[in-house]
Amino acid sequence: MLWGLSFAVISVATGLALLALTIVLLIWGRNQPPIALPLWKLGEVKGPAWFGVLILGVALLWVPMWRSYERPERLPISGRITLPAGRTRGYVVVSVVPSSHTTLTLADGTYSLRIPKGEEGMQYQGLVYVPNTNPPEYYLGVVRFDADGRGTFDYTVGKR
Repeated sequence: MLWGLSFAVISVATGLALLALTIVLLIWGRNQPPIALPLWKLGEVKGPAWFGVLILGVALLWVPMWRSYERPERLPISGRITLPAGRTRGYVVVSVVPSSHTTLTLADGTYSLRIPKGEEGMQYQGLVYVPNTNPPEYYLGVVRFDADGRGTFDYTVGKR
């Protein structure tokens, strides 16, 4: 948290200093040669020196605002995947859709991941893929959420 705050302060301070330099160049730097700025998808843009400093200053002011943009709340989901006869296995693929988040189980069959919080009443499907089986085994189930927003998806493979 402290690093994020110090980054924002440094970025804003540098951006403001560059905007001040832009004003100085605009007033006293009228006889300076134009500079060429390579901009993505625009090619090369030519303009006075203050133009490049202005773009850099605005970008440095914009970064902390972009980083502080509120991201959607994330819900923790965890569970255990059990094979027939109560065995467990690592590296079983567990996916939660429609959020398209995927993880692998540990050796004891447990897993955990975080998905974006959906709309009220939205149901997530859990998908289990057991690799190295012939034919490949896929299983579907429903992720259940408790009152605190924590989700569980426990599944016993082979039980249909």
